Amino acid sequence: MGLRIGYISAGRRGPETIADDLRTAGCEVVKAETGSGRILASILEFIGEGDELVVPSLAHVIDQSPLEILDQLERKHAILYAVHEEFSTRG
Repeated sequence: MGLRIGYISAGRRGPETIADDLRTAGCEVVKAETGSGRILASILEFIGEGDELVVPSLAHVIDQSPLEILDQLERKHAILYAVHEEFSTRG
């Protein structure tokens, strides 16, 4: 298994608590969006084969072109995991 990268979208309440939850879920790195959308873009650029993008819930990516995100992750052989829904793109 690769690196687990946590992502918190902009405008969420209590990002510190959410970040702690993501670390508990095994994330080595947790990044919070500032509103520009650049954090997610940089994660998608950086993420590699076997790595996992971990979000607290699908709501954190639903307003940011989720199909495009899934396509980018698939091309890099990376995984999306949503903690709340227990949703994973792992085969």
